[in-house]
Amino acid sequence: MAAVGSARGMHTPDAITIVTPLAHEAHCLGRHEESAAWTILTSGPGRRGIETSLDAVRPASGSVVILAGTAGGLSPARSTGEVIVAREVIDAGSGRRWTPSLLLGENDPRSGTLCVAEELVSTIAEKQALHEQTGADGVDLECAAFAALAEARGWNWGVIRGISDGPEATLPTEAARWIDSQGKTRLGALLASLLLKPRLLSSLGRLRRDSLQAMDSVARAMPDLLLRTGS
Repeated sequence: MAAVGSARGMHTPDAITIVTPLAHEAHCLGRHEESAAWTILTSGPGRRGIETSLDAVRPASGSVVILAGTAGGLSPARSTGEVIVAREVIDAGSGRRWTPSLLLGENDPRSGTLCVAEELVSTIAEKQALHEQTGADGVDLECAAFAALAEARGWNWGVIRGISDGPEATLPTEAARWIDSQGKTRLGALLASLLLKPRLLSSLGRLRRDSLQAMDSVARAMPDLLLRTGS
């Protein structure tokens, strides 16, 4: 099994470091046989999670470091459960763009563009607007911060995201409150939401199922991307 844990307070990781914003994403990857060769770190969500955690753990220049986890789907051509291996990362706010050093083949259908948002993109209308603005296939809260840090530190880097909610899917508006700064589920907040809105239970079941499918797709794509390291 992979070494799995919070990035905070850990020593410099091994040659292949996989960074997941959420604890359940790390757990999903750790279940796969291929993960025995990886060190999997949970950063916590958003720009702050990436910058804080990877300031505490500093892979050396040239290290293989990959951001992995789930994302929202933006393009109508992408479905829930599919994987996106970034060929480009876009900061939707500034327009800045990065090209990962680890890429799949030019014509690989799993390749795509990811953009970052500052807040959870939860409605169909918000997803459509962001797709029109950026042309991106998927959206997360961390890829731009990770890309900037990876470039600055000279890592051999890539981004893999599985679509947990496609362009036609909505997320509960309360979802952002269910995760703490270390990427763990806030059970109290989750139960409070369910007490106020019992109908959320069906949404949670769907989101769990789709997230597991998305992370399985990420795990299956990871070895193909790692072949590009030349190691």
